[in-house]
Amino acid sequence: MQRSVLVIGASTGIGAYLSCGLSEDGSTVYSMSRRPENEWENTGSSEKIRIDISDSANFNRVISQKFTQESFPRNIINCVGLGGGQLFMATNASRWREDFEANFLQPLNAQNELIKKASAYKIPLVSIMFSSLATEVIQTGNSLYGASKVALTRAHKGMALEYQKFGHLCYTLSPSLIENTPMADNLPENIRSSYQNHLIFDAINPDEILQLVKFLIDNRPKSLSGTTIQIGGTR
Repeated sequence: MQRSVLVIGASTGIGAYLSCGLSEDGSTVYSMSRRPENEWENTGSSEKIRIDISDSANFNRVISQKFTQESFPRNIINCVGLGGGQLFMATNASRWREDFEANFLQPLNAQNELIKKASAYKIPLVSIMFSSLATEVIQTGNSLYGASKVALTRAHKGMALEYQKFGHLCYTLSPSLIENTPMADNLPENIRSSYQNHLIFDAINPDEILQLVKFLIDNRPKSLSGTTIQIGGTR
């Protein structure tokens, strides 16, 4: 059966890479981002959907208009997030709220709305959320980012427990730095060095993540639902 996949946060970085790789492999891919199309990286032959997921009412309206029960994607990959690199002494509660909105509330709400819609349609989903190895490796300038990803990781685990009765499977991927992504390319040198001091390997080849995503979608391992798969070993 041909894969049908919705990738949220698909205009750049690992989201764009996964959209392109899955579409090249014959999957039906819908790529979603709030960015104007002229700012998107190559997402292959995927269909582009421009939308700001922070507007929950509009998000639900677009999803209902775009997808029928027959066309609703069976796999949801959520790559939304705001990169770290901020010191406590240079930020305040306003920036902290921004981080938690971007890395926790907005992606979690979008994923939850999609899972609820799939439940109503009686479609068992594969839900893949991107967290970060920053949940395990805390260093100066990246702890707020890590904290917001901890919240996302725990909530997605809760979704796995609550929604298992509908046949949904929830996998959280927690990678370290991914080669050729905006976060890795723009990370301050002191944080990059700190990461590398804690890692067994350097930055991850994004193709390894693509192959892992394909495995989860194609095999739907129940024993991994509700777990966090760490990609990139720590010392």
